Amino acid sequence: MVCPGCRPTQDSDVCLLTSEYSLPIQSCRIKLVTIPGTSELHQTSSQKPILEVSCAILERFDQVLVAKRARGTAHGGLWEFPGGKLEENESAAESLVRELKEELGVQIRLVQTLKPSDTEEEKRILRLHPFRCTLVSGNPKPHEHSQIRWVHRTRLETFNWAPADIPVLRYFLALKR
Repeated sequence: MVCPGCRPTQDSDVCLLTSEYSLPIQSCRIKLVTIPGTSELHQTSSQKPILEVSCAILERFDQVLVAKRARGTAHGGLWEFPGGKLEENESAAESLVRELKEELGVQIRLVQTLKPSDTEEEKRILRLHPFRCTLVSGNPKPHEHSQIRWVHRTRLETFNWAPADIPVLRYFLALKR
């Protein structure tokens, strides 16, 4: 099956997912793969699946909400921006709204979409879709994380971050300078 981002158009032969030229479109390097029990994944020429994940840079004044991954999970004990995996037929924005309601019990408003970031892991590539957000309602409570904290943006770099969140953190801090 050809990647949906590479459907031919009159104006372009650029893959909408990778921003690479498909020469020809029918031979795009990204093929759509569905793994049972998970959301849709895209597979690159490196044969590593790409797991699509959304995350929130949830801001309150000059503070950002950070979450510590529970022990016994991948990257347990490391800090991250809260969020989660995209489900089938779900956009990154829809995923984030759902995940923060489930994980933290809050309603959010998306303020800005940031550039996605890819991090290569041993068996997959994690594509993180970050959004700057504000809290609309609810008081965040950790349902899946071991703890959460509101942290002043100048202190964010002092935390031990999960690898996929580091490029997002750096990009966010560069925006705020």
